[in-house]
Amino acid sequence: SGFNSLVSDLLLGEGAGKISLMAQSLVAAALGFAFWHTTTHPKTRVRKAQPTFKIWRFEIWPCLRFHGRHHVYHIHHWMLLPIILAVSVPMDSHFLDSSLVRSFITGGAIQGFLINRKARRMRYTYPLEKSDEYR
Repeated sequence: SGFNSLVSDLLLGEGAGKISLMAQSLVAAALGFAFWHTTTHPKTRVRKAQPTFKIWRFEIWPCLRFHGRHHVYHIHHWMLLPIILAVSVPMDSHFLDSSLVRSFITGGAIQGFLINRKARRMRYTYPLEKSDEYR
């Protein structure tokens, strides 16, 4: 489709029209993996530089969290991305119907599944920064 060729031309240059859809999907998945690792790992400069958007006890950005009195409940990106992917299949959205966007989402989900088991928990104790040090 037009969107796939536009993205592949931007990412890979003039000869990108000859690259198979599988190769484009692998590149998009790798970019998704790298993007989510860079923006969600607590020790990266990109993550540390992001502002926090919080309404009362709900943190919306850069992570989806609920801050309780003694614990923080974290909804990880790798929990949400497969849901978005599953919902996008029956939808008739041009953006979500793109194999490159779906591959990007899949790369983000894979990145989350590959982090260590302790980092995949949903409940953290305060202070949260100390809880994230093991990553």
